[in-house]
Parts: sequence; C-alpha cells; structure tokens
Amino acid sequence: MGVFAINIAGQFKKKNGFGGKEYYYRTELPVRVGSVVAIPTPRGNSPLLVTRTDVPALEIDPEYLHCLTEVTEFYPMTEADMDALF
Repeated sequence: MGVFAINIAGQFKKKNGFGGKEYYYRTELPVRVGSVVAIPTPRGNSPLLVTRTDVPALEIDPEYLHCLTEVTEFYPMTEADMDALF
C-alpha cells in the first residue's frame, strides 16, 4: 500500500501552549493527533500541533484546497520543549 497525501489541521504555538484558529496543510508524513510538525514561514519553521488528520476536502475552502502548503518534516523538539508546550 502506498503513502497518500492527507489533509491535516493544526494550531500554532502561543505563549501558553498551542491554540487559536485551525489551519489546514497537506502532508505525507505519518502524523497523528498530537504530532508537532514544522511549518515553513518567511522567518523559519514554526511548530504546529496537529489537531486532526484525514480532514475531508469538503471541509476546506475550495479556493485554497489546491494550494495547501506541504508539510515535509516534524518540528525538532526535546523532552523539555514538550513539557513547556503543554
């Protein structure tokens, strides 16, 4: 069985953990809810907490579905980083 790109939703890191609006991305990584992935930004990678996987395409605005950013790596986190985030 091959690996297929899936749509994921997640929240960005705030001062006291992750929160706020969900944003949509596409990935072929073996993510699950709770994974922290690296989102490319103009200032470097930002951590995004995966809040949902296998998001149906119908849930995403069709205007943006074709141009979702591809997530290609997990965000490098130490155990201390994880403790500080949650």
